Amino acid sequence: AQRLVRDNLIQSATWYHEQAGKTLDEANARDDEELRAQARDRYALAAQTYAEFIRKNPNDKDFYQWTFYLAETLFYAQQYEEAFAQYKVVRELDIDGDEFRKVQNEAGFNAVKALEEVLTVKIASGEMPGYVLPGSSEQPPEPPSPEDDGSTKLTFEPRAMPPMLGQFVTSLDRYVVL
Repeated sequence: AQRLVRDNLIQSATWYHEQAGKTLDEANARDDEELRAQARDRYALAAQTYAEFIRKNPNDKDFYQWTFYLAETLFYAQQYEEAFAQYKVVRELDIDGDEFRKVQNEAGFNAVKALEEVLTVKIASGEMPGYVLPGSSEQPPEPPSPEDDGSTKLTFEPRAMPPMLGQFVTSLDRYVVL
């Protein structure tokens, strides 16, 4: 009976995931924001179901795959911080095998993309300056200019790196070594 419950739960999660993808494809083809919102809701439902499966089956042989799918559905549900956390789980696993390495590499890359989305939201809300993201047109503040005679010492005030930016840099570094 427990095997049947397990199989039904993962089948439900993958079905919700598939339906969300079809809805998003249709939304993009029609350029329909209402359908995109429905797709996000369906991705969120798939994520809840994957999370429940993982909670009930933490030692499943395909744990890494289900966790990766959880991260993907969270990402497409626009729950970027939660997606990052799940991508990070997969990125940090130590499992042998070419299939896993491929998924791990994708998780490493997608962890960076999830944090880019988080930073983009924080920049748009004014919580963080735009120059923290590579490629931004916003420039950091100009340092003070020295006096023409060169006798003035320049003093710079250190600024703390926002924790999310530190995670972004670490994620870039981790992706490079995968």
